[in-house]
Amino acid sequence: MLKEILNFFSSPYNITFIVFLLLGILMIVYSQVGKSIERRKNIIAERGSGKKQKVGFLDQILDKSEFARRYEDQFRKRVSVLDIEYDARKYTKLKLYSGLAGILVAIYLKNIYVVIPLILIGTSIPTAIIETKIKKRVSLFNDQILEAFQMFITEYTTTRSVQRTIVDIGPKLKNPLRKEFERLARKLNSGEPVEECFVEFAERTQNKWTLIFAQLMITYFRNGGDFTEQLLNITKSITNEKILDETNSTELSSMRIINIVMNALVPIAYISNKFINPQDANVFVETGIGKTIMFCVVIACSISLYIGKKITDA
Repeated sequence: MLKEILNFFSSPYNITFIVFLLLGILMIVYSQVGKSIERRKNIIAERGSGKKQKVGFLDQILDKSEFARRYEDQFRKRVSVLDIEYDARKYTKLKLYSGLAGILVAIYLKNIYVVIPLILIGTSIPTAIIETKIKKRVSLFNDQILEAFQMFITEYTTTRSVQRTIVDIGPKLKNPLRKEFERLARKLNSGEPVEECFVEFAERTQNKWTLIFAQLMITYFRNGGDFTEQLLNITKSITNEKILDETNSTELSSMRIINIVMNALVPIAYISNKFINPQDANVFVETGIGKTIMFCVVIACSISLYIGKKITDA
């Protein structure tokens, strides 16, 4: 037993693996302790001045990174419009921890060439999970837009006033689109420039159909005329796209599930072989040919997952 322990610690790969593992554990523990301290300081700060101060080593590093701040702002803006409650900072940390897990796996495999592919795979897992949720919310959002446009046409034929119609249909809609229409109605009623109101509406919703609707309304307020026929054509286009998406999603989702399952079988097969035939499994981490094979397998899995994502997102 003692000999096996000494042999284990005699390998620089194993020592590096332990160092990175301890580093990852320390980062997680430090983050949790920092949150606890931050919570207590926030309570004291709220009692005193009402201001909150960020505490935490990892948070301080991310706050100083211009790339991280810009990425989190874009993510926060995207999910807020879709009414998804998810903390952008937690998402960033999750990607970092997943990338660290990829580094640990590469060290365990004693193969420096698979570090970058495993980091990319690790960081893409949280992205794929969140993107799936966002895609479902986008589909729901499009359904709400279709309903809103249909209600808009019905109300407008009665009121013949765009501003009155927006005010009337707002309370009848569901969130997240409801709050955007109510915000648009408040801005129009406050006397702000019409063009600025609809441009902000399009920017906040980040949807091609609301962008077309905003352009249509701006053109109407500039030049006048009747836009109901154009809006009817937009609703038909949304309906046709929805039918096409539902048809394709059924086939593509099956393909993506098969792709994920096939790629997941690779580490399962390796782990199973590690327990059943440990000597044969060591070939992939001890020999040059084995490391080359492992590198090719990781690259093949990365390409397969990337192509599968592109096909389903197309």
